[in-house]
Amino acid sequence: MKAITLPPSQHYTKTALKEHSQLTIDKVDYGVLDALSTYIEAKIAVEYLNNIISGLKTAAFDEAEKYGKADDNNIYGCKFECSNGITKYDYSHDEVWSRLNAEKTITTALMKAREDLMKKANSFSGVCDENGEEIPPAKVSGGTSSSIKITIPK
Repeated sequence: MKAITLPPSQHYTKTALKEHSQLTIDKVDYGVLDALSTYIEAKIAVEYLNNIISGLKTAAFDEAEKYGKADDNNIYGCKFECSNGITKYDYSHDEVWSRLNAEKTITTALMKAREDLMKKANSFSGVCDENGEEIPPAKVSGGTSSSIKITIPK
């Protein structure tokens, strides 16, 4: 890793991190660094840091719990506090809920089939349903931006 570094600091802020990140982006813009290599370095760094976060999550939570709910819990300028996870419930033992869920599953499948026909109507004119009614084409309401797929070998 040559291009990706953390700013030297004992007090991190999102602004400082963004400004430091911009320095790397500027180096790419000025031709000092290669865009693709730097982008891949960043993706590698994200993978590396996510592995550290996953591996330390339980131990860090246990340590953070020792601090309690104080307003001044702070490391490197970052405030922290523990919060409990979300409780999940299972409703499947209730007959009414199960019946409604089955109806929802059928309705969802019917909607998906209709959506598929509407998407098909975008490419072909005259797409009809089982009753011979012409299907209106789906309207484009958004999408995602283009991206580069990077595969880091195992």
